[in-house]
Amino acid sequence: MRINDAHEFNQIQIGKYLSRTGILVDIQNIGKNAQCIAIREGKSFEEVRSGVWLKKESLELPNGSFTNVYDLSWSSKHSDLVPVIHSSNSPYSLVSHMDKNPNIVGIINGAFFFLTDVAERKPIDLPYNLCIREGKVLGLPTLDRPIIYIKAGKIKGRKTPARGTLKIGEETIKWVGALSKSRARKNFNCSLKNCVHSLIM
Repeated sequence: MRINDAHEFNQIQIGKYLSRTGILVDIQNIGKNAQCIAIREGKSFEEVRSGVWLKKESLELPNGSFTNVYDLSWSSKHSDLVPVIHSSNSPYSLVSHMDKNPNIVGIINGAFFFLTDVAERKPIDLPYNLCIREGKVLGLPTLDRPIIYIKAGKIKGRKTPARGTLKIGEETIKWVGALSKSRARKNFNCSLKNCVHSLIM
């Protein structure tokens, strides 16, 4: 898509959103004003549901920047509270996902998401980096980064190096993530960019 076409498309979408909501969104400049993106949270700690606590605070960063921290914790004594990791092949709204299930207490986007003004093609699979669904590997990591998983009903976390082996037909291939800091990269046959394409070395 040419730049002019993308600009025209954005203007049409801005008009549609304005007519539907009465709100004018300045897409081009919204990122230039930090106040449009985030406002410092006041420090608080409250029980948002029986056995579930939410702690909110603002963490100051260099050069006057900041980030908000949200810490959700719950008591293991409440057997009706269970962690779930969800992924999907089709895009979905987190807010709509929660609205459809009133039993959900909290939800967070924990992975790369597919975002574009106009999709020239839909990706074969939306999950990027490490994604395992129902025992099937759908994406491999490009970076050495922590992962979350559920074991015995509890959320666990661990740092996982972006390297391993995979089998294609009768061939076993040693792979490494393109942005991994793994040593001896020359010992690997394949450098993975993400789950949808790779570079054979």
